[in-house]
Amino acid sequence: MKRFADLHIYHFGSYEPGAIKRLMLRYATREEEVDRLLRGEIFIDLHAITKHSVRASVEEYSLKEMEKFCDYGRKVPLREANQARHFIEHQLELHPSPTLIDEVCGLVQGYNEDDCRATERLRHWLEDLRAGLIAGGTEILRPPVRIHPR
Repeated sequence: MKRFADLHIYHFGSYEPGAIKRLMLRYATREEEVDRLLRGEIFIDLHAITKHSVRASVEEYSLKEMEKFCDYGRKVPLREANQARHFIEHQLELHPSPTLIDEVCGLVQGYNEDDCRATERLRHWLEDLRAGLIAGGTEILRPPVRIHPR
């Protein structure tokens, strides 16, 4: 944040900021840094932005539904990824020393990578839509950049 005053963390939905808070509370560390991230409005929720700025022919504005608009194709099929995620969740919940299979872990890693890349692609798509509207004469102001003091 010192080097990049306009730093932002793009995410889709509320999971990521919530996970950061839970980790901070669980391990009782980095409270000041997390506070700066949250108060500094570093997290940019693309789900909220998409819902408020795009009218799409979808039942819900989920990342998976929006992928067809920003031309993202997943490398890990959702059905396989969901099965792998459930397997790992059950192993972690039910066994003190869980047995995690490399193949299953690889599927979940691929699923997470797909989510990251789809979020990035969605951000670029939204920026392209914005640029097109601006080129057509529509004024679309951004919130002011906040400088993040240490």
